[in-house]
This record gives sequence, C-alpha cells and structure tokens, in this order.
Amino acid sequence: LPLVFKLKSEEDTITADETIARIDFEAGDDSGNDAILPAASIAAVAEATFSSGDNSTKLTFGLGESVSSVGRTCFTMDHDGDFHLNRDGRSIKFGDSGTPVSLTHVDNTSLTLQASNGLGITGDGSNIVLLKESGSGDFTIDANDDIRLDANGADVVYQDDGTEYARLSNSSSDFVISSSVSDKDMIFKGNDGGVVKTALTLDMSASGKAIFNDTIEVGDNVNLKSDGAVIGFGADGDVTKSL
Repeated sequence: LPLVFKLKSEEDTITADETIARIDFEAGDDSGNDAILPAASIAAVAEATFSSGDNSTKLTFGLGESVSSVGRTCFTMDHDGDFHLNRDGRSIKFGDSGTPVSLTHVDNTSLTLQASNGLGITGDGSNIVLLKESGSGDFTIDANDDIRLDANGADVVYQDDGTEYARLSNSSSDFVISSSVSDKDMIFKGNDGGVVKTALTLDMSASGKAIFNDTIEVGDNVNLKSDGAVIGFGADGDVTKSL
C-alpha cells in the first residue's frame, strides 16, 4: 500500500467555505518581523456543506508578500478541475528559453479562452490587441494600429457556415477579387445621404456584365472591342448605332 499523509478535521459538520485542513510554510524564528510569518499556504476548503452525497472541495494556494503573512488566495483549483487566478492584474507565464509554447486540448477538440471584455494579445506588454465576442456570435478585432493579413498561401478565403463564397488572392502580384459561387453576382454598395444604394452589380451569370445604378463618367476614350458592338439607348434599346 502507498504511504498516505492524512490531515483530518475533527469537525462533525463541514459547512460551505470552511477550511478542512491547511499546510503552512514558515521560516525560522531568528529572521524576525514578517520573515517569521507564514510564507505560503495550501488549504482544502469546502465548496458546499458536506452531506452523504457531497464532499465538494477546492484547493487554495496562498503566498506571502512584503510586510504581511499569507493574506489572500493567489490561485484556486476547484472540484471540477477549473483553475482560477484570484488576483487582478496577474499573469500566467510560459517557458524560459524563447521556444514556442503551445496550449492544446488533449482530445484535439476546441480550446476555449474566455474574458468578458475581450482577450488581449501583446508582443511587448503594450498596444494590446483585443479579440471580442459580442455574446451573440459577432467577432471584433480591436487594434491600436493596422490589421495585417499575411497569408503565405496567397489567398484570404471568406466562408459562410463552411461554404466558400469569395476570396482575395495574390496572383503573380496581381490583386484578384473573386466570387466563388457559380452565377452569383458581385455587388458594390454605398451610403448616399443615409440611404444604402447599389452602385454597381457585376452579373456573373452574364460573363460579368456591369450594371451601374447611375451616371458613368469617363475621362477619355470609350473603346468597344467587338466589330459588332452595339450601343443601346432607352429602356427598349430603341436608338442604336452599329460600329
């Protein structure tokens, strides 16, 4: 049998938030002042009033600081296995040699990070970029400066529920904007005096026919490539000129 070190409370009734047992770490008496006070503490604390079907317990870890003994809990592990940092402004630091550190779900499923005001990412402790979720599924990237998308595969792909509908691509340094769904239009809209209007529609079911909502101004020549090209005027095309 393994060697078991047991701390047992003699309380017959354990109530919620009651300390069941605690281990304190202290220095020798000769150090004096705050050095002789408890420097660290590990405690088992009841999360609920104990009963025949419930002995929910958390472990709390306290560490001393200047001019005081262990004053408050620094972090907690609850009975569900959740880990809590109990002091505002604190951080979890990974690694010491400059090599990458990974957070990985052991079953290769999702890994959730949650914060009510957004998750902050920073390279040097300043200019934090916030990643925010609205509570209804909207996602916001809030940066103090530019947002740069660097895709070594040369494509930024837009999807809706897993289905691709558009992409931005680098093709030999040409900037390509693509609509991915067969025969679906590319539509350009803007706000005209508080009214949203469609300025231009590219009809992809008609080889990209351009449909402008209003006036087209051309600074110089208009060239019609086909010898059989037709310019039509009016809703019925009733005035035409063949070139």
